[in-house]
Amino acid sequence: MNAEPRFPVIAISPGDSFLVIDEPIAHCSARGWRKGYFDGLVFFDSAGLLWPTSNSLPRPLRFFDRFRRSIPVAVECHDPRAGAQSEAVALLETLVDEDETDLYDQFVSKEELKALFRSARDAAALIDVARNLGRHLDGDVDQD
Repeated sequence: MNAEPRFPVIAISPGDSFLVIDEPIAHCSARGWRKGYFDGLVFFDSAGLLWPTSNSLPRPLRFFDRFRRSIPVAVECHDPRAGAQSEAVALLETLVDEDETDLYDQFVSKEELKALFRSARDAAALIDVARNLGRHLDGDVDQD
């Protein structure tokens, strides 16, 4: 398939973290690569599709790469799954629940953030919640 995700996307790394990105990933840290950030990485895009990925390095890591700020990485997207917002929400909730650093608890409680994920009406609203971690609401999220 030659299609690509519609940016912005939520990059979800199971067992690690999530991040909203506005363009394709072309670089990463050597530490992130070694720690497995890209293992199982999926993108939830603005069209509501969930894109599994595979990744590779254009060349093997060398000793001096560990001191570089970033190294090139190639992330390839595979056939997306439609109607995947509930799957993306489940992945995000798991990351919030497993967060030992309370990173996601800075702005709203974990339970409030998970409720915001669940109440997002569409992909754009879910991406907004993920980007802002509940710091503001712009009316795209139901407040039941």
